[in-house]
Amino acid sequence: MTSWRKYRAHVGNLSWNTDEDSLEDAFAGYHAIDAELIVDHETGRSRGFGFVRFKDDESLCEAIQDMNGQELDGPGHELTGAGRP
Repeated sequence: MTSWRKYRAHVGNLSWNTDEDSLEDAFAGYHAIDAELIVDHETGRSRGFGFVRFKDDESLCEAIQDMNGQELDGPGHELTGAGRP
């Protein structure tokens, strides 16, 4: 597995108002390296989910445990590990 996918989390149920900066900022306390918001290619609007990449597995696990279901620009979001070995 490539290292850039190793410590990624899928973040779903995001508000239309969430952008990549606010997504990354929300997880900064968990050593987030970067965030990618998935957008519709035709409209440029958020598709309501994205990915956050973390420094290591411990940071990823802590973020999932603490942040799953928490509010971020709207209703609680869903956070799961993506690309974990």
